[in-house]
Amino acid sequence: MEEWPEWVLKGSHERFDDLSLTVEQQEHIAPLIQKSSKLLKDLKNQVDGTAHGILLEWEDAVQYLHSAEKEWFYLKGVKDGMGMIREMNLYLKNNHLEF
Repeated sequence: MEEWPEWVLKGSHERFDDLSLTVEQQEHIAPLIQKSSKLLKDLKNQVDGTAHGILLEWEDAVQYLHSAEKEWFYLKGVKDGMGMIREMNLYLKNNHLEF
């Protein structure tokens, strides 16, 4: 993968974080998050000490995985969008059209 300037990465991460907070507040997403949190809390209350530790590790791993996936999709979307713009600009330039 090509190297991105630090300012692009920083801006992309900030935008990703903003979008992540926004999606969590969406009318159709918030109840799913609340239900998942309640189920996880109930599950934690039902398991013994050893299983509780494993459950906490699993929860951390799943949250990290989901975050990494969402960030990958976001950055891939930015890269794809930039590529599309580049191709459109080339097409317009090659066909003596203006954007």
